[in-house]
Amino acid sequence: MRKTGIVLLILLGFSAVQAQHAQLSDYRIFDSVVVTNGNDTLNFPWSGGFLRPLFSDINLNHDSLQDLIVFDKGSFQHQTFIRTAEGSNFQLSRNYTGSLSSSRFFSLFEDFNNDGLEDQVFNQDGILGFNKNVSTNPNELVFERILFPDPNNAQNRSINSSFMFNNKPNSFTIGASEIPAIADVDADGDLDIGVLIVGLGSVYLYENTGVNDHGTFDTLEFSLTDFCWAGFSDNLSEFYVNLGSCNGKLLKNASRHGGANITATDLDCNGLPDLIIGFQGEERVIGLYNEGIPSSAKMTRQDTMYPVTTTTIRSPLFPYVNSLKINSDSIDDFLISPTDELNGANHKQVQYYATRPDTTCFQRFLSQDFVSNQHIDIGEDSRFILIDINGDSLLDILGTSLRLHNGDSTWNAVHYWKNSGTKNRPQFELVSENYLDIPFANKNDLSVYAVDLNNDSSMDLVMANEDGLLKWLKNTALPGDSAVFVQTGSSLDSLKLDPFPRCKFYDFNGDSLPDLLAGSYIAELDYHQNVGTKSNAEFKKSPTLPNFGGINHRDNSNNGFLQATVIQSDTNGLNADSVSLATYLYIGCSNGWLYQYVKDSGGSVDDYSLLDSVFLYNRNITPSAGDINGDSKPDLIYGMITGGASLLMKDNGFVIPPPKEEDKDPDVKDTTNINEKKMELPQWDLFPNPTSNTITISSKNQEFDLTQLSIININGQTVFSASLNQNQQEIDVSEIPAGVYVVLLKNETTSQSIRLIKN
Repeated sequence: MRKTGIVLLILLGFSAVQAQHAQLSDYRIFDSVVVTNGNDTLNFPWSGGFLRPLFSDINLNHDSLQDLIVFDKGSFQHQTFIRTAEGSNFQLSRNYTGSLSSSRFFSLFEDFNNDGLEDQVFNQDGILGFNKNVSTNPNELVFERILFPDPNNAQNRSINSSFMFNNKPNSFTIGASEIPAIADVDADGDLDIGVLIVGLGSVYLYENTGVNDHGTFDTLEFSLTDFCWAGFSDNLSEFYVNLGSCNGKLLKNASRHGGANITATDLDCNGLPDLIIGFQGEERVIGLYNEGIPSSAKMTRQDTMYPVTTTTIRSPLFPYVNSLKINSDSIDDFLISPTDELNGANHKQVQYYATRPDTTCFQRFLSQDFVSNQHIDIGEDSRFILIDINGDSLLDILGTSLRLHNGDSTWNAVHYWKNSGTKNRPQFELVSENYLDIPFANKNDLSVYAVDLNNDSSMDLVMANEDGLLKWLKNTALPGDSAVFVQTGSSLDSLKLDPFPRCKFYDFNGDSLPDLLAGSYIAELDYHQNVGTKSNAEFKKSPTLPNFGGINHRDNSNNGFLQATVIQSDTNGLNADSVSLATYLYIGCSNGWLYQYVKDSGGSVDDYSLLDSVFLYNRNITPSAGDINGDSKPDLIYGMITGGASLLMKDNGFVIPPPKEEDKDPDVKDTTNINEKKMELPQWDLFPNPTSNTITISSKNQEFDLTQLSIININGQTVFSASLNQNQQEIDVSEIPAGVYVVLLKNETTSQSIRLIKN
């Protein structure tokens, strides 16, 4: 009998079953295994890496030093680092992970109420949310969701339709890609927000007026006070801005770029907020110098090769400049990272520009010494296996990835870390960044898998690529010697899996032949039986069992990327001679969860039951098993979307906290004439959302009424309209500029508005 993977079952009665099996909760994140690169020992090799990171200062442990919090746009999650001394001396700390709200777009930390605690500002599907930091314990972070009790936002929701201009509510929205300036730009002591509006090219200033109206910094209320803050606009054709081009006017069609990241910082130490702007599709930034007055900014100079005085920033693509104080002076330093989701660099991607004590404020110098070079980094979508390469009976590591991109070129390679430690104390050193020849024309999404395919007691490799092609790399060395891998023809040459395959070779049906269990971008597993012999493997080309075990896990984008690995152990997690060994299937998924299944004794080949799951605070989890520290308890190494590695050790390490529930605005009921009100249910669905090209509108009513559709931008302008004449209709929105819109649907009986994000 098949049993599907439903996480809720864990909460409804698996405790009795758990007691009879090795428990996933006993696997913990272990960060203490030493990794070296040449003469350098990495400070936090197992952190998991970065992919489009954003950095903020924050005092986590309430000491005299500002620590570091990193929001990773690739994983949607945070990492925290404790500063151990002045300068760039940090150590990884996982204590705060479970208390932070994730975001698909950005998350930054600023102290909005001047209480000395940095609060969270994040993009919640196109609108801004605020979480107030109310922490008192230096070992944990505690936040409270901020409501907005201003008269233009009756439901106290996140910043949405809460701004006034010309006595009318004005929606505040942020696109999916850009990052606004969040800073005190008018020198009144509170945080304001500046957004360079897509399609218009000028900065809208949303001024925080709460302290003026209520006399306290704890109150957040915003008003749209300027369409052209600081008096400039994006140039329509060249890489510069038009200084003095707008003064309080609403510009139309004045933007060349589809989005902009803005950083407010003092570039020249004159006490006024200057700007650094990174544009979508660009790799340089523009520095804008403010020579106005504190209450009225005016940009009068620009540097399109910033900083022209030293080394020009180049961060492919769509750079964001994080302004922090890293070294020991009082002047902001910069961490620059690319934020382009499709074409951005993913390897050694963070640049550190530091001031020097003996220079003026204008001088910032490129330095390579920062946290991004202190962890394992093989690009994006990493995966790792444990295998003895040099015949010393210690498990080494091979690592592959989707690709590596440093801004100048893209490539792919197999990385090799040799275990230079002992059986009980592993230590890994990077030996090669190009260990194997790649037998594919398409070298994207490489992965390797260890299996003795010809039963000669020497472990071979199978390599796969993005197209679902497989090649056998036969180990021609004798058992106990250093491996020598040679590409060899086999039945795998004619096998083609779904694109982006994730494979596990294991004898699933007990006939002493390794079978193939294959995941891919779809949310299922396919089982290909080995019908050959011990010395000549032959896998069925069509899945013997599609949708193996009924196991199905997916993320919000309907991707699966299921990667399976197998562990045999007893109830204590030991893999030793025992009659009580059970077979456990561990499955990593694109949604960031690791699932534990157990084989039902006496059942069919795919009769597995879900036991437990744990969230690993990343995406595209790819586990692989092996006993790293010689305690006969198989451990797990896993890769992830951010291109790094992490270890899960049995009974040793950091206990993984459960994930924080998604931040949502509370339901606020209007009790006025509540008996006379009727709740109107949504009448239409809109998908996909976000979208790039088309949307589909689907009516929930059986009887269709002619419906008018309008798409309205953040300035209240209708940019598209149409009549819908069927229950489900596709609409082409490819010509609408990227941004956030309101889709208004209306017929004779009802109306409904839906927020749309256009990429």
